[in-house]
Amino acid sequence: MTLTHTVSSILVVSVAALLSGCGGVTLTNPSMVEGVHWRLQRLERNGQRAVTVATPDRYTLSFTPEKRLAVRSDCNQCAGGFDLVDGRLSVAPLACTKAFCGEQSLDADYTAILAEAQSLEKSGDELVLRSSRGTLRFRP
Repeated sequence: MTLTHTVSSILVVSVAALLSGCGGVTLTNPSMVEGVHWRLQRLERNGQRAVTVATPDRYTLSFTPEKRLAVRSDCNQCAGGFDLVDGRLSVAPLACTKAFCGEQSLDADYTAILAEAQSLEKSGDELVLRSSRGTLRFRP
């Protein structure tokens, strides 16, 4: 092994380590998120200020091995299917109860971002779901 090859290898490993610290891993296998009750920590609407969720237990997401979603959206419950292929997430139309949860509820924004999901990534214990409407950040 030459000195140039060794330096190049070290550089590649260093850059990869730096990049992995800056972002998450794009998920391609649903089993990486199944069996966890994900609680919404932060809702980021495109073009608006991010909202830290005061009551994460009221906004949850669970993935099942049958490719189904179980969702709590404040005072409402939703269910639907999902698919995760080659790093692209798609959510089938969600069937949700339609109770009015109050003026301060994030219910409508949460389900709108979730319904248009495009990608799912994991960084440590954080799950990040992105859509054309914004970003949802979850923790177990």
